[in-house]
Amino acid sequence: MLNPFPELLDFGILAPTLIRVAVAVFFINFGWNKLTKEREHKATFFESIGLRPAGVYVTLLGIFQIVAGVCLIVGVFTQVFAIICATIALVSYIIKKRHPEMLFTPSSIYALLFIMALSLVFSGAGLPAVDLPL
Repeated sequence: MLNPFPELLDFGILAPTLIRVAVAVFFINFGWNKLTKEREHKATFFESIGLRPAGVYVTLLGIFQIVAGVCLIVGVFTQVFAIICATIALVSYIIKKRHPEMLFTPSSIYALLFIMALSLVFSGAGLPAVDLPL
């Protein structure tokens, strides 16, 4: 079947950029929430699953999510951070299914973020990015 807009295929390299920025915005938001308004709630959950000291783990995860988001926006080590973000999204999805009261975001968002991050592993960073295919 013919593509109705074949001239737009020339800009296909921009598609990973849109996905990369969308995933990054979510992870920066998740990290920021862990460091601010959801801190106590997350610390209580971490304590309940045996991660002590929970405050340290919440802080580290929040900072790491922000760093991952910023690196994705810039396009630095995109595939590495995409794998990490996909793993975090998958674990969050599983937690949401087992303990729905612990996470405020719908499970469908975590599933979508998992798929988007995984697609970045295979498609690369897109343009503009520091990571460019050799």
